[in-house]
Order: sequence, then structure tokens, then C-alpha cells
Amino acid sequence: MGATGVLGFERMLESVSRQRVFSDVIFIAISDDFFRPLWRPLVRDGDLWVCADAESDEACLRRVPIAHFMKSADTKDDLVARAHARGRVRTWLRSSRLLTFALDLVAARVRSARHAEVVGESLAEIGRIRRAHPEARIRFVHVPDKDETRRGAYGLDLASSLESTGVEYLPVLGRCHWSTQICFANDNHPDAAVYPVLATCVSRLLGWEPKPAGS
Repeated sequence: MGATGVLGFERMLESVSRQRVFSDVIFIAISDDFFRPLWRPLVRDGDLWVCADAESDEACLRRVPIAHFMKSADTKDDLVARAHARGRVRTWLRSSRLLTFALDLVAARVRSARHAEVVGESLAEIGRIRRAHPEARIRFVHVPDKDETRRGAYGLDLASSLESTGVEYLPVLGRCHWSTQICFANDNHPDAAVYPVLATCVSRLLGWEPKPAGS
């Protein structure tokens, strides 16, 4: 369920359950996913925005779009010019240490202000999923962000809350090899290098590691 916060898990699972019968549910999420709001796509003039569920179109459109849909009439020069223009903005946003510090500070204060409220909403979401699928085995793999990896401890204590709902809690920290080297330099999230590491880790946590030949 990529790019989906915990508050979106129920919607996604409800959609899947209309098409598939399943006995196991495995959620893989980082701590930040507990603070990620419900979102919706917005397309204007070939550009794509990801908007908060309750956010107005006008407010969402004030941000830089995350993608552009190519048109059949677009020339190579058109696409290169657009990519360069957007790339300069994104590069500046990501490389500005002052801006990164300011954004991190604001984000930390926002998270702190709504910490208990949002975590409570997310845990209630998982509880609803548990009740909606009483026969399913539900497991939650908790992936650390860069700061948690550096500290060697999670910022959220989810074990008791999840297990009280009948959801198995599987922390990555302390059980898999993990390092800040698989995180973005100017971002708290893992980068593309995380996927093979995460696949190995999740397989181990779930007991899916291949058995040695002849065993």
C-alpha cells in the first residue's frame, strides 16, 4: 500500500476484499505513516497533485505538482524544458539546508501538537480492520525512519497498543540489519536502496526465508 498512511489502510483493504478472499493481512509502514493524512489525486492541465482528503483544490494547487502527464503533441524539447524548470525548483528545495531545517522544525511541532490525536486515530483504524476481518491473521511490520535508525529506538511505542487489538507487532529495529545509509540525505525516509533490504527483513520476520538445500 505504497504512499498510503495508516488512515488509508481501511479504504484500501475494503477495496481489495471486494475482489479477493484472503486469510492474511501484512501491513508494512514507517512511523511517519501514522501522521500521514488521507489523500486524493488532483489533475489540472496535465499536472498531478496529491491533496489532503479535506483540503480544498485551491489550497492544494498552491504547491508544486508531483508529476506531469505527457501529451502526444509534446515534443522532446517541451518535456526537457518542463523537467529542467521543475528540477531546479525541487533541487533547490531539497538542497537548501536552512529550508530543510525550517521544514523539519515546523513538521516536528505539528507532529508534537497532534501526536496523541493522530496516533489514536490510526490505532482506531487498525482496530476497525481487526473487527472487520476477525478470521484473518493480521501482522504489522514497523519500519524505522532515519532518526529512529540513528537512535536505535522508535519514537512511537506501538507494541502493546497493536497487540491488544489482536494484531501481531513485528519491529524491524533490533531484528534486522538496518542503517541510515539506506535513507535519503535530506529526508527522513528510506530511499530506493531499502527495497531488497526490506524484502529480506520482512521474509525473516514472517518466517519466509528459504530453507537450505537438502533440509
